[in-house]
Amino acid sequence: MSDITFATSGNWALATDGNQWILQKNGGTDKRSGKPVWTNVSFVHSTKDILARCMKEKGTPPEDAEKLLAGLGRRFSVPQVPHPSPSTKNARQELTV
Repeated sequence: MSDITFATSGNWALATDGNQWILQKNGGTDKRSGKPVWTNVSFVHSTKDILARCMKEKGTPPEDAEKLLAGLGRRFSVPQVPHPSPSTKNARQELTV
């Protein structure tokens, strides 16, 4: 499974590979595509508190950390991506982390 970036704030982002939260820092812009390049700096499979500590240790500004942590559960859990079925075909589908 490739990483899915699900939240960004300033030069920081949170992603998941389905096994853990991944804290990423913007490493600049790809010269060919012009897209941001995200560098993985921390991997956390445990709690939101540990993720917050890693953010502080890596230098994430408090306002960015607050935005990135908003809406996360207390512990990491595997993202739930619903599979469409005839009864839920028109239902709104979300990635929940």
